[in-house]
Amino acid sequence: MSRWRSITVAAACGVALGGGAWFARHARAEGGGAVNGPRLFESVRRLIADRYVDPIPDSALYRRAVDGLLDELGDPNTTYLPPARFRQLAERATGSYAGIGARVDTRDGWPTVIAPIPGTPADSAGLRTADRVVEIEGASTRGWSTEEAVRAIRGAAGSIVTIAIERPGVPGRQAFKLQRRDIRVRAVGRATVVAPGVGYLDLNEFSDSAAAELGAAVDSLRRAGARAMVLDLRGNPGGLLEQGVAVSQLFLREGERIVTLKGRAPEMSRDIVAEATGPYGIVPVVVLVNEGSASAAEIVAGALQDLDRALVVGVPTFGKGSAQSVFPFGDGALKLTTARWYTPLGRSISRTVARRDARAAAAAPDTAAPDTAAPRVPYRTPLGRTIFGGDAIVPDVIVRDTVQLEAARRLDAALGGRVPAFRDALAAAALALRPQAASPAAPVTDAWRRTLRASMAARGADVPDEAWRAAQPVVDRLLGLEVTRFAFGPDAVFERQSRDDAVLQRAIALASGVELPAQLFARARTLAAAR
Repeated sequence: MSRWRSITVAAACGVALGGGAWFARHARAEGGGAVNGPRLFESVRRLIADRYVDPIPDSALYRRAVDGLLDELGDPNTTYLPPARFRQLAERATGSYAGIGARVDTRDGWPTVIAPIPGTPADSAGLRTADRVVEIEGASTRGWSTEEAVRAIRGAAGSIVTIAIERPGVPGRQAFKLQRRDIRVRAVGRATVVAPGVGYLDLNEFSDSAAAELGAAVDSLRRAGARAMVLDLRGNPGGLLEQGVAVSQLFLREGERIVTLKGRAPEMSRDIVAEATGPYGIVPVVVLVNEGSASAAEIVAGALQDLDRALVVGVPTFGKGSAQSVFPFGDGALKLTTARWYTPLGRSISRTVARRDARAAAAAPDTAAPDTAAPRVPYRTPLGRTIFGGDAIVPDVIVRDTVQLEAARRLDAALGGRVPAFRDALAAAALALRPQAASPAAPVTDAWRRTLRASMAARGADVPDEAWRAAQPVVDRLLGLEVTRFAFGPDAVFERQSRDDAVLQRAIALASGVELPAQLFARARTLAAAR
């Protein structure tokens, strides 16, 4: 037995050595001497193309080589965008696409309308929340993913798409023939007065109209009596750098630095300053952030915090302190990190840079970093406030809903891979409970909970009693919001959600009765001392 194993091993080694000799001869034939980068790559590519056990087309080899090259950079923000992803990036940047204007998600294996966008073909035709899209162009949508449904519904502006829906409580199916048109997704998702004298603005992302929309929204809220503003950047993934700059400039004075870019290419290294004094330079602003606030959202939060123009409230941000340039190639594009950016006080929030800076910096003796996991470097603002640099924008006031977070973690752990089934069960229970909701603030009762749990059990998503009790705060919140959504619509959902939003309620307490930024910072100090 050992003799045959030796022969087998020797044969394998012979093949390997023979292949290595072929490779060496092939590489030397390309020009002699040590194998340089281009010759090495081409030699390996040819060897794979000629001798790999499975045939691989050259086009696939080159594409995989590109993916491998970018992956080796260790930068998740540098990537090749195939045509579909490039189109998605363009849609996000412009905030527009051609379609019918319905937000769709998958429920119980069917594409389902979450909400029609006001003023769109879907809205004009009468599509409603919870309508199940059962056919698109005559094809059953059973089992389709959300992405598949969205691709089928979208198309060229002016073209027609035919869909069939099933509506809860209405027998049979209804057919709709809708003409697609250009849909503009608003960067400002909501602008409303949330308390006497306090305006609320939800900025979803930094598309090419973000600054213009935000300015118009602030003006409307000021006409409605708002003197202080709450700018909600939670969950905002960023977008266009120039829009982050433009939004910041609305609140700054001429000549104030907004952001500094540092890159290898000369044109990527520059200070960007406010070109004019913004119209809202004395408006008190509270900026809300969380771990989903990234990129341009962090530029705005960092600039307004550094220059004593806003109080930042929430939890530390994502920490994306780099800027990308997009280089089109045919129908696709390369999104390449070309610079890192720094706040007006010189803070980097890039995770890798932050750790290097933290090791090099000495902590100030009279300050203590907030309760966050990463080391923080203290900075002084022009008014003498202490803020922190590191791998994120660290809020001036840390607020986290610990009860909801812990309950959500326990629910996720109990559900495991059954989260989609839970979402389906939640929607089905909310539809069944919709007639019982007397008002948008209707309390979640034991009967409502039993309905939800029965719906979960029917979909194989039930959890043990102990986990169910531990998750009660988040279950009640989710169920109450979903019932309100189906019964009263998105405005009522916001009203209900805002009452349970610890971060927003703290912001309202800070901003109420405040008319100048300095008063806002004084209020924050007073409340902090009282706590």
